[in-house]
Amino acid sequence: MAVDRSVPPATYVVTERITRTIRITELRVRPLGEPMAYRPGQYVLAGAPGDPELRAYSVANIPRPDGELTLLVTRVPGGRVSTWLHESAWPGQELAVVGPYGQFVADAEPTRSDRPALYLAAGAGLAPVLALVEEAVSAGAAAPMTVLFSARAPDEVFCEGTLAYWERRYPSFRFFPTFTQTAVPDELHGRIPVVLAELFDDLSATVVYIAGPWPFADACAAAVRALGAGERRVHIERYQHDGVHPDAGAVLDLRDAARSAPAGDLLVSGSPGSPAVS
Repeated sequence: MAVDRSVPPATYVVTERITRTIRITELRVRPLGEPMAYRPGQYVLAGAPGDPELRAYSVANIPRPDGELTLLVTRVPGGRVSTWLHESAWPGQELAVVGPYGQFVADAEPTRSDRPALYLAAGAGLAPVLALVEEAVSAGAAAPMTVLFSARAPDEVFCEGTLAYWERRYPSFRFFPTFTQTAVPDELHGRIPVVLAELFDDLSATVVYIAGPWPFADACAAAVRALGAGERRVHIERYQHDGVHPDAGAVLDLRDAARSAPAGDLLVSGSPGSPAVS
């Protein structure tokens, strides 16, 4: 999917800022103009007003009448845009935002509401998953929905309040953090590709959404396919690491459309059969 460089950035204002982890900051931003029309799971390009380089961030909420977007920004060492957002994007600060982009969205087929859904996420990959789950529960989906979130330790788990509310409000929803380094009593321990086999025998009827760092996403994809998940029902959002993707195509550089972007906090979206952002 090509970035349309003819579309000028819209101006948004930071209305709220929440520190989620030592590396992830949540920004809630609202447009000064018309709300953006987007589908849950898509992403936007965002950065400083007037800066020719913007980076991609998944939207963590469903569309709202006031147009507010929730972005989870991972601070990347050497990442110019993520560093600016962490250091300068306080309430009242204006941002440049372009979008939406991406095809990491819920199945449009009628079976979406009656098939179990499994969401696998790590780091800022939880952002599009939050939007997808919010969309499903808001639509009254009754099929089982399970979110597995990979973290090294409990201090890397965030948005627990929302996830706990969904568990209590919607009997079909379950959330499981799984810790790869710190063992926590009564919690899952180990990497998701290993833990999956302990939780599921057969995923052939399940729609799977995977979002996270590139190696995590590929390992999870292999694991769910080994458990029978069909190729067309596995949707993947890959990051090079937490919030970074090597494909320069998702950078919007207003100075030179042909220039390759430096490594930074960049994301690419895709699903089976869909083109990568370019």
